[in-house]
Amino acid sequence: MNNTDEQLEDELRALLDRVLSTQLNGLTAQVQKLSDSVSTLTKSCIELPRLPKKITELVEEELEQQFEVQTKYLNSNITKVGDISTQQSEQLIQVLTESNAGLSTKIHGARLNIVAMCEALQVQFKLQSETQVHELNSAIAAAQEAAMQRNEKLSESLSSTVSIVSQSIDKKNAALQIRITELERKTGFMQILCVATLGILILILCIAVILYISGSVAHH
Repeated sequence: MNNTDEQLEDELRALLDRVLSTQLNGLTAQVQKLSDSVSTLTKSCIELPRLPKKITELVEEELEQQFEVQTKYLNSNITKVGDISTQQSEQLIQVLTESNAGLSTKIHGARLNIVAMCEALQVQFKLQSETQVHELNSAIAAAQEAAMQRNEKLSESLSSTVSIVSQSIDKKNAALQIRITELERKTGFMQILCVATLGILILILCIAVILYISGSVAHH
């Protein structure tokens, strides 16, 4: 191999190193971005009252799409590098394989984290639901007990009021009956007085007639 070939190989190796470095940096940035997205999603899920059922599928789909995009981009760059040695191709393929394996590991780890988070949230929601149901049942029982006590007190108060009103009505009826009896007695006395007065008036009228007749006879 002459100097020109060595120089070309060095340039190709340098170009390949730059391409690989750029792609690895891009992959690292994408993985970090995905990791940040998973962390943000985890925080958001904890704050949500209910976790959507398809969130795991959506995250996995996004991660797989990112993986496919990066793989296609690396394969495209590998295709563009024309004259590289077999050893360099193997090294590049090995680097790509390791990168893909690392990304697959991160995807698998993210998937496990999401599954664990979903299970933990389900347990937490179940406990919260049971606690809320227990508290609600306790509140309902307390409200029913308070309502029963209020009804009992109201019934006692109503019975007492009815008794007082009934006694008052009985007293008023007794007083009215006494008043009626007095009025009946007074009415009977007035009837007797009226009859006596009428009898006296009739007697006086009779006496006057007799006197008038006697006077007329004596005059003739």
